[in-house]
Amino acid sequence: MTDGKYDCITGTGLYTLLLKRYDIPYIIEETDAHVYLSGEYNGIKELAGLQYDNDAMLKFNQKAYQAAYTQLIKAAYLYPSPRIFQLKEKMEMMLLGL
Repeated sequence: MTDGKYDCITGTGLYTLLLKRYDIPYIIEETDAHVYLSGEYNGIKELAGLQYDNDAMLKFNQKAYQAAYTQLIKAAYLYPSPRIFQLKEKMEMMLLGL
């Protein structure tokens, strides 16, 4: 994986790490010639929400707090997980000085 070459097994492995991290249920499927994921998630919508969440953390670490909050609003809309909502609420309190 360090040389940037991926196949269905390494790609599936990477996605399982992401899905496991955010408690998204999945199943690893296999055929004679392929391995892939399936599961009970909205796919692109949830992953897009997680991408906004990830970008919010990056912006927060760069001390761009308003931009981080904006990304969390998008994340919560696309993927309304309890963790994202809690983080969004904490950001609101921080921005309001509470």
